[in-house]
Amino acid sequence: MIAKFFRLILLMQLVLPIASHAQSEAVSNGLNWLKANQAADGSWSSAQSSSTDYYTTVSVLDSLAAFGETTSTAYTNGLSWARNVSVEGTTYLAPRVRAVAASGGDATTDLNTLLAYYNAGYGWGGDTGHSTSIFHTAVGLQL
Repeated sequence: MIAKFFRLILLMQLVLPIASHAQSEAVSNGLNWLKANQAADGSWSSAQSSSTDYYTTVSVLDSLAAFGETTSTAYTNGLSWARNVSVEGTTYLAPRVRAVAASGGDATTDLNTLLAYYNAGYGWGGDTGHSTSIFHTAVGLQL
C-alpha cells in the first residue's frame, strides 16, 4: 500500500507541471518595461481617457496579475485609474471586475451591474436589454 502511494506521488511529480517562481529574463524585462512606461495618472496610454487607453490599461493589469504583481505600485496605480473611469457595458466592466478581483478588492457593484446584462438562459448582451452576442458572452465569461 505504501509503495503504491509513493508511486502515485512520483507519477504526479512527473506528470503535473511544477510551478516555478523564477521568471525568464524576457518576462522580467517585459514587466519592467510596462512598469516604466506607465503614465503619471496610473494608466498606460498615449492619449487621455480614450477607450483604447482603458483597454490597454486593463490588459496591462491582466499581465501584471498573471505574474503575481498585484501588490506592485504600478498595479495599484493602474487599478486606481481604471476604477475611477466611468464605464458601462460588458466590454468595459468585465475586465475591471477581473482586475479588482485579482487584487483582492471588492468588485461587488461592478459584478452586480455586469450580471444585470446577462440574458437568462442565453448569455450576455452589451448592456441592459441588449441582445445576447457571442463577443459579450465571451467577455462576460472571462471573470
